[in-house]
Amino acid sequence: MSRPPRSWRRNRRRGERGAQPVRHRDGGKVATILAPDGSLDSLYQRNQKLYGIFLTRERARFTEMAPVFERGPARPRIGKVLRLDQIAEAHRLLDAGHNSGKIVIDIN
Repeated sequence: MSRPPRSWRRNRRRGERGAQPVRHRDGGKVATILAPDGSLDSLYQRNQKLYGIFLTRERARFTEMAPVFERGPARPRIGKVLRLDQIAEAHRLLDAGHNSGKIVIDIN
């Protein structure tokens, strides 16, 4: 198992909560990065990556997007197509976080 990020270890020493593991009643696990009623503003200001979905908070966005999906399948925007031997470059692009669109690996 890998070590938690340095910022989380620092927060732990200070007594602050980083991620909060929670047991799901069906046996699954969920990790939250802040209390359910917390603000995400500090994450956005520090350009942090956020992974997850908030169904209750995102209802308006889903409602807004419904007409888009009713028109037919959504097509992803392709940012780059790389060969399999360029996989390291694909990872560099992902890690940099500046790519626009999906990175496709051509395995043919």
